[in-house]
Amino acid sequence: MAKTYDRISAFLGKPKTRLKHRNDQSIETQTKKEMNKFAEKTEFKARVVGLPRIDEGSTFTSADSAMEIGLRDAVYVRTMDIDEYFLPDPAEMKAESSDTIIDLILAHPVATISTEAGSEGIKLGDMVLCTFDQNPGSQGKQRGLKIVKVLVSADSDAYAKKLMGKLTSGGLGPLAALYDNGGYSQGAEGTNTDDFAGRYSQASPTVKRFLDDLVRIIKANDRKDLLPINVGSLYRSLRDQSVVMWENVVEGNQSARMGWFDKTYKPNSSNASFVATATIGTDYGYYGGKTSTGNKIKKFMQYLVKMQLQLGINNKSTKDAGVTAITSIYQAYYENYQIVPSRHNLGQAVDIRTNEYSRKQIEASVYSTKQKEDLKAFASQSKFCTFANIESMNKSGEHLHCNSKSGEEE
Repeated sequence: MAKTYDRISAFLGKPKTRLKHRNDQSIETQTKKEMNKFAEKTEFKARVVGLPRIDEGSTFTSADSAMEIGLRDAVYVRTMDIDEYFLPDPAEMKAESSDTIIDLILAHPVATISTEAGSEGIKLGDMVLCTFDQNPGSQGKQRGLKIVKVLVSADSDAYAKKLMGKLTSGGLGPLAALYDNGGYSQGAEGTNTDDFAGRYSQASPTVKRFLDDLVRIIKANDRKDLLPINVGSLYRSLRDQSVVMWENVVEGNQSARMGWFDKTYKPNSSNASFVATATIGTDYGYYGGKTSTGNKIKKFMQYLVKMQLQLGINNKSTKDAGVTAITSIYQAYYENYQIVPSRHNLGQAVDIRTNEYSRKQIEASVYSTKQKEDLKAFASQSKFCTFANIESMNKSGEHLHCNSKSGEEE
C-alpha cells in the first residue's frame, strides 16, 4: 500500500460492528494528480482477491474449491496501480474476524473474465492483466474492467494461502445478506453507470442504491440536464474526518470557519451531564434505539472537538497534533457509545459535486442555482435518502450532501 495512504485501515461493514472502508476527501487532490498518469495507460496488473460463486447458497468460494472449479464469469481484483490508493490489501489487513476481511474484498472492483484469458479458470491469488472500456484517465470512470490474461506469478499460491488463513481463522459463514445488499451480482457496478462521473464505482451498496434512485427520479421528471451526477466524497475514516474539520475551520476551506462548524455540528458544552450518565458499551448511535440521548452526547463530543480547533486558530496547536487529538476524541466516542460525527464515517453519505469547476472537470454543463435546488429536491424525494442539503452554496467547496438510508432504517 502506498506510503502516502498507509493511514487507511477501515473497510466496508455493518455499522454496529465496524466502519466501512472508503478513504475519500482528504486524499482527493493527490489522487487526481496520480490519476493523470493513467490517461494513456491501457493495461493494468491486478491480483485476484475474491472468487464469489453465484448459486443458491451465495457463499464465498474457498481456495481449494476455487482451484478445482475455477471461475469463468467474474472475480474481485485488486488493481495494483489504483486500489492501493483506496483499499488496504486484504491479505495484509489486521482484522478481528473473517467477516471484516470479506467486507474488504467485496469493496474491491469486479472484473469479468474475457475469452482471451484462456479456459483454465482463474484461481484466488492469481496475478492477471486487465483492461478497461474506459480507463481511470477518463474522468476516473473506470468502467468495463475485464481480465485478458493470467500472468505467471511465483507468489500466487502463497498469497492465496495467506488470505484464506485470515478468512478461515474466524469461520467462513454464508454471505447471502451481503450479496442481497449489493456485495456481488452480475453487473455489480450497479445500474445507470453512464449517468455518473467521479466515484460512483467506489460507492457502498447503500449509497449506490440511493444514487440509482436519484437518477430514476431525474429521468422520470425529464430533467436529463442534471446528468451526469458527479460523485465526490463517500466513505471518510475518523482521521480523515478530523483532517477535514481542521482544514475547513483552522485553514479556512470553509469561509465561515468556526461559524460553519457551529451551524453544522451544534457543539454544546452543557451536554456534559448526558455523557456522565451514559453507560459505556451502550449503542447511542444511529441504530441503538437511544438516538435522542445520542444526539446530545454527540454535541458534547463536538464541543471537545471545537476546543481543539480553537487551539489551532489561536496558533497553540499544530495541524498534526490537532488532527491526532480530534481523531482520539472521535475514536473514543465511537468505541464507547457507537457515535460517529458523520454518516460519511459509516459509508452512508455522499457529496455530489455541484460547483462550476467540478462540472467543467467532467465536461458537463454548469448548474444554475435553480438546477442545484432542483437536484436537492429530487434527492429529497428518494425513499433511500434521509437528508439532503447544499453546503457552501456558490463557493468553491459547494456540494450537495446526502445521507442514504441503511437497511436497518427500512
